[in-house]
Amino acid sequence: MTEIVSELPLIYDKPELKKATVQPKIYKKGLFSKEVEDAEAVEGETIPRRNPDLQDRLVSRPSPDVYTTYDVVRTSAAKYGNAKALGTRKLIKTHKETRKIKKMIDGVETEVDKVWTYFELSAYTYRSFIDYEKMILSIGAGLRKLGMVKGDRVHIFAATSANWLGMSHGAASQTMPIVTAYDTLGEEGLNHSLVATGAKAIFLDPHLLPTIVNPLRDAKEIKYVIYNTEHEVNPAHVDHLNEVHPGLTIVSIDDLIKLGEDNPVDPVPPTADDLCCIMYTSGSTGTPKGVPLKHKQVIAARKFFALIPSILS
Repeated sequence: MTEIVSELPLIYDKPELKKATVQPKIYKKGLFSKEVEDAEAVEGETIPRRNPDLQDRLVSRPSPDVYTTYDVVRTSAAKYGNAKALGTRKLIKTHKETRKIKKMIDGVETEVDKVWTYFELSAYTYRSFIDYEKMILSIGAGLRKLGMVKGDRVHIFAATSANWLGMSHGAASQTMPIVTAYDTLGEEGLNHSLVATGAKAIFLDPHLLPTIVNPLRDAKEIKYVIYNTEHEVNPAHVDHLNEVHPGLTIVSIDDLIKLGEDNPVDPVPPTADDLCCIMYTSGSTGTPKGVPLKHKQVIAARKFFALIPSILS
């Protein structure tokens, strides 16, 4: 298929959109998609729908210089510089409160205790686009210093966060595909995703350290465990993991970044046809299924953001 780059206006062409806050409501009425004219009918399938302005072609890239997820960071840093790229809040404290609630038990309304959990979060702290690029390059260099090479896979088993994104882009800077699994996945599903992909490293939230103890008995390819520092780590969990798997290298993402800063290496940029990630399902209907995606496929999906100005204008 002929590669097409978006001809629609990009977000960075409209400065006012840099401060826009997306709200869950329709801003513009009109036709957002329509059936492709002259599309050949296929039994059992509906007629494809496309943006009205792109009826005759598919758009594979949002801009001429973006081919991979690493390019997204590289070009954004060049375009936006010291503007805010990522904002995040750290967990300060977890509060628990017990309240009485009414509940039907054996047909009788009964008051029972229910524990409510509240999270006290810090104020937002921000990274600029330039600082974020430095961060992900240091993550990539840190992975290299640990002993990983191009093509090795990094399993991400965590809730979405700034460090989650940083780990994915850091791995991409060294052409290391990521494997993504829901942080709610149980031991069995996690075991399957680890073994099937042969990941060499795993990044996870610290409260999930106990969850990986048993799966790592089978996932013998895992050599490096990197835990997120946006939440507090229980030292006992780290000690237990070290005790059960003494051959592991266990570091925090902060330590990994420092390791990369002290041992910088040039990026090893991926190509559009390189594997970007293996994305696992939640496993709600059985064994989780992994979907391999190349960089060009992820970037083709990202073209949606090039359409935002035309939708809002």
